[in-house]
Amino acid sequence: MMTFAIFVGAGLFLLASFVLPCRIRLALAVPLSVFQLYLPGIMIGGYPPPMALLGALLLWPEFFIGLAFMLAWRPTQLIFSIGIAYVFSLVWSIDLQLGIRSLVYLWIFLAIFSAAVLEGRRNPSVIVNLLTWTVVLAALQVVTIVVFRLMPIIKVGYLQSPIARLFINKNVLDVLFTTMRNNVTDPLKSGGMLFTNANVAGAYMAVIAFTGIGLALVRKSTRLFVASILYMVAIFFTGSKAAIVLALLGSLMVLFLIAKNEPRLRRRLQRWMFVIAALSVLSGCWWLVGSNSIGSSSATAKTFAEESDATLAIRQQIWSYAATAFSEHPLLGQGFGGWQKGFAVYARFMGMPEGFPPHDTIIYLWSQGGLVAAMSGILFMLCLMIFARRQLGVHAGQPGFGLVLAPALAFAWVFTHGLGENFGLLGDEHMTPILAALLALAYIQRNPGASKNLILSRGKL
Repeated sequence: MMTFAIFVGAGLFLLASFVLPCRIRLALAVPLSVFQLYLPGIMIGGYPPPMALLGALLLWPEFFIGLAFMLAWRPTQLIFSIGIAYVFSLVWSIDLQLGIRSLVYLWIFLAIFSAAVLEGRRNPSVIVNLLTWTVVLAALQVVTIVVFRLMPIIKVGYLQSPIARLFINKNVLDVLFTTMRNNVTDPLKSGGMLFTNANVAGAYMAVIAFTGIGLALVRKSTRLFVASILYMVAIFFTGSKAAIVLALLGSLMVLFLIAKNEPRLRRRLQRWMFVIAALSVLSGCWWLVGSNSIGSSSATAKTFAEESDATLAIRQQIWSYAATAFSEHPLLGQGFGGWQKGFAVYARFMGMPEGFPPHDTIIYLWSQGGLVAAMSGILFMLCLMIFARRQLGVHAGQPGFGLVLAPALAFAWVFTHGLGENFGLLGDEHMTPILAALLALAYIQRNPGASKNLILSRGKL
């Protein structure tokens, strides 16, 4: 009976891959990535696959169709290089399930990128509209971030409810209130309805905010622009120290780049600069004074500094182990699961929790895929930032400027924040589909005259 069900499921999957139009399958992969949607009772090798993942897998025909241009473009070549390194590292890995999952999400990034390029070449407004809906759907995440920060009792009730299991991996929730606690159990942290880690929630909101700002410029939508500002403000409510600092720097970078490259908006930016500054001050005042556990602004500032020092001290211990491990396995790395096994021994000796991951994108790439994966990751970052800088100049003042601005800022945040976190080179499963679609839009616009021929849906949402 089980074998029959597998064959039927495989048949329906293949049928859907050919019957459903590419834009429908992209809709299942990109906007649906906001909620993921874990259906009860569905498990693959002990892992509950979200519906967004299954939607992305339907894009396998477009992956093969797009191999020619992906293998000819340096950034995607480097992603393939990481994938090849991962495949070889499976030979000496002790956790094959983790390795396969990592390979699947690398493949998903490439599949969504390829499908978005192919669909975007026919009609770029399809990809723009899909990303717009992604930004709109993320509004619910913003609301829950704020509510959970202001009323932690609601957060705890939600995380322990069956509803949470529709949006968060059940394996994560099963151990959240045990020895594998995550930082949203802190009353001063909030991950909203989607995350059990406030740092990842902050990074996700930044990716959404930058996406919205870029699309607002293309669509000339004031509402979308205002919503994106509110999304950036929501980062303050996550309680993530790194995200708060990056949000302030990111806001300044957005204003600078828009003012520099969009002359028609320079006067109007003065008003938005005031709005952003006012919202930042109000959020900062709430954060400084509104905490129940802190009595004064000076005490809060001191606590912020002390917590930052403690966080850095833990990461220094983690990175100290990474340096030792690198000296032992510089070329091949540790393979999948090698970090978890080796660090547990080190943590017991140091008297610290055993479950800490590397907290650095490059270290994790090296640990799982060896030196080739780490060097490919570094080159991917450099290539993408050089590409973004060049394209921002090429499309300054043109209709496609926002389609380059959004991926430039989103990837810059993920790369920077990832040097102290664990969501990886391409973000977590919520970010990966968005980043892939954004990069596809930038890729389509890489020719100087491409944005002149855009046919995009504009106006109010």
